[in-house]
Amino acid sequence: MYGIHIYILFAMTQKYYVLYSNKMSICGQLFLFLFFSYENEKMVEQQILIDQLKEKLENACGDGPAVTASARRPYSVPLLKSMLHSLYPSSGTETGKVYTSPPAFSLARMMAGFRARSQIILSYIEDQDEVLHCHLSDQSDEEKENTDSQKRSINQRWTRKQASLCFPFEQSDMKCQVDKSSLCEEIDCLQKSHVFNMQKLKNSELRLTEAKQKMRELALNIKMKEELIKELVRTGKDAECVSRQYSLKITKPEQESEQAKMELAETEKQLQELENKELRELPEKAKLQKEFRKKMDAAKLKVQALQKKKQDTKNLASLSNQSDKRAIELEQNVAQMKHQQTLLEKRLREESEKRSN
Repeated sequence: MYGIHIYILFAMTQKYYVLYSNKMSICGQLFLFLFFSYENEKMVEQQILIDQLKEKLENACGDGPAVTASARRPYSVPLLKSMLHSLYPSSGTETGKVYTSPPAFSLARMMAGFRARSQIILSYIEDQDEVLHCHLSDQSDEEKENTDSQKRSINQRWTRKQASLCFPFEQSDMKCQVDKSSLCEEIDCLQKSHVFNMQKLKNSELRLTEAKQKMRELALNIKMKEELIKELVRTGKDAECVSRQYSLKITKPEQESEQAKMELAETEKQLQELENKELRELPEKAKLQKEFRKKMDAAKLKVQALQKKKQDTKNLASLSNQSDKRAIELEQNVAQMKHQQTLLEKRLREESEKRSN
């Protein structure tokens, strides 16, 4: 039975809460909810206290098994009239009266007190709301120029208080949105940095490939020019050897050329003397002139051949000198290429280190 009363009290509490919450602000609703929760807890504590007092009373009476049995019966079954008489003995003048149980009486008192307190608190909350609104409106109309800062501070405090009490979920949603936006910005920054790093890596790979290609080309050119230098050196040595041999061979023809020139000069001199002499026999004179001319032609041919050999020897000597000069130029080019190869290798190592980092 008392369980039913508690259930009825709880239902009425919920009814009053729903009824009054529709007429109040959010702050008043929160305060009313806390008040009704506190009243429900008080009612449950009072019911437990009533049960404990009842049990102590029954144990103090000591009427045997019937009393203990009735104490252990469920609340849904009421006490018998004989048990009530045993608990509360009546006098002769009060036999016709009907007694209610103390729990029911205390429950009625508690409900009356609950209603009174509810009405008082509800009226107090409404008065506070009206006073606050009237105070704010009067203050804004009368002292608008002097109290703008005070109004703003009051409104800000009131707004902060309402926001802190009544909108925790909105604050959490706003915080989640802010965190989400900051996380999205961080993700965008990371994606941009990743794209930038990938582009840098791609550019470094391209530069690395170009450097490797240049190194291969330089190595090939260096190898070709080194072979050409070797060939030129060998050709120069051969030309020098041939020039030496020709110079040795041409020494004797030069002597012969000098001798032929002397003979030619002597033959011309004799021919001139022969022409100046007056010989008796003309055929002998013609024969001598013919012989002298043959000797002169042979001497001239011999001198021309010797001059040609001498020119060939000079050409071979100049060829040897040209080969030496070409070899020196190629050696300088090879040195420059090796320097470029060293620089490219250094650049290649730097690019590899950047890529690894």
